[in-house]
Amino acid sequence: MEKILAALKDIHGVEGSFVMNTNGDLVCRQMPAIFADEIFSEVGRRLLSIYSTFDLQVSQFDDLLLKFDGYWLYIRRAAHGFLSILATETVNYPALKMASNLALSQLTGQIEHAKPIKLGPVEVVQPAAAPAPAVVAPEPKEAPKPVTTIHRRFFRGQPVD
Repeated sequence: MEKILAALKDIHGVEGSFVMNTNGDLVCRQMPAIFADEIFSEVGRRLLSIYSTFDLQVSQFDDLLLKFDGYWLYIRRAAHGFLSILATETVNYPALKMASNLALSQLTGQIEHAKPIKLGPVEVVQPAAAPAPAVVAPEPKEAPKPVTTIHRRFFRGQPVD
């Protein structure tokens, strides 16, 4: 399975790919090291919810292209899982689609028998709480100054100073 995913990188613009089973569990990955294994459990959960929502609301579909700033995530549904390909926006889309067809035909029998990769829990980092502002008593207000009447001069309806 890893050889099939590695072959997808031969297409100019493909950064990496990964395969998930129908439960959203990661089965295989060929992604850059910046993507830790722990994020794939969240990706799988969201991927399943996107497909189930669209299946209920629109109709069944197999291809999903998510466009982000500078990158695309192309997801193909197979009988027993999902093939996801991360590519730059400069990728040749017809070549990407053709390569994903070939990869899916080779992966279809392997996905259902593959064991999920054990993933650790996603660690959510909470931002440090800002210290509470100190309570400061307001400054006493000065007594209002008496209002003096100022007579303005006008010439042809316009004020003149």
